[in-house]
Amino acid sequence: MKCPKCGVEMRRVGLEQLSGAEVFATLECPACHYRTQQKQGRPGLV
Repeated sequence: MKCPKCGVEMRRVGLEQLSGAEVFATLECPACHYRTQQKQGRPGLV
């Protein structure tokens, strides 16, 4: 995923599990340090 602010490819810096079934990846831009969360699949279905 590209950063919406500067267009640099974002890096995954962490995973969080919310509400038991949904997993979100925290993505950070190495250039401007913009952070966002992206919904991943359920755990175990990777």
